[in-house]
Amino acid sequence: MCYHLMTYVQYSCEHHYPDQRHYIDCNSQKCTNSKQHRDTEHNCAAECEAIMLPDQHLIMTRRPEPCHVCQGVDPPAHHGDYYETDSE
Repeated sequence: MCYHLMTYVQYSCEHHYPDQRHYIDCNSQKCTNSKQHRDTEHNCAAECEAIMLPDQHLIMTRRPEPCHVCQGVDPPAHHGDYYETDSE
């Protein structure tokens, strides 16, 4: 089944913040969330599933400095937001 992969940046203070959100396609013809879901006539209710797996979380970047909050400075405008991407 399909899912979202959330990637994070972790700082030396151990705080981590979301960086990107990737859509991971299972490429199954029986998954209604997939781009590969069959577009031909079929009994979708009996043959297919529309279940998204839970989001997966992964620290992709480690920074040697403490986060902005621990440094006592204002974070950048995008700090704490994530960027949506399509992954296949």
